[in-house]
Amino acid sequence: MAKRKRTVRRKKAGRKPGRRPGLAGMTIAQLEAAIAQRKAAVAGELQAKRNALVKQLAALDEEIAALGAAPRRGPGRPKKTAGAPVAPRTRGGMKVAKAPAAAKAGKRMRSSPAQIARTEKAVLAAVKGKSGGLLKIELSKTVPGRPQTLNTALKKLLESKKLKTKGVTRNTRYLAA
Repeated sequence: MAKRKRTVRRKKAGRKPGRRPGLAGMTIAQLEAAIAQRKAAVAGELQAKRNALVKQLAALDEEIAALGAAPRRGPGRPKKTAGAPVAPRTRGGMKVAKAPAAAKAGKRMRSSPAQIARTEKAVLAAVKGKSGGLLKIELSKTVPGRPQTLNTALKKLLESKKLKTKGVTRNTRYLAA
């Protein structure tokens, strides 16, 4: 058998014995210092990029203003423009009147006797056209107006015995008497 030649390891200059190169050879304090240094470098780069983008955005805003367009707004819902057309409010395909100022002010709304009478006529006309009667949800889709007005009209028609009911709770059908 041939004898193996023994190699001697040489020490590398500039290194302490027992320390490995790279991160594994660093102490915790050295690692923390390296991390802090890298964080500061990245934060500085990002801040410089942000400042450059802000300057570009300001220049674009100036160009837009020079062309006569409105300046850029901040976050949130945009304000209504005065000349923008507003679509009419509908319910079941029929136009619904705008809410009075009292409703906008948060005060309690009451239906006028004229509104209730109109709703009563519309309910009677809708119910007479259907032999099986209509559910309340179907009436609310066919009769324009607020739900409170519909409820009041239904109560009055039931009291005056112009309407009959069949079923209970949500399954109640309103029939012409």
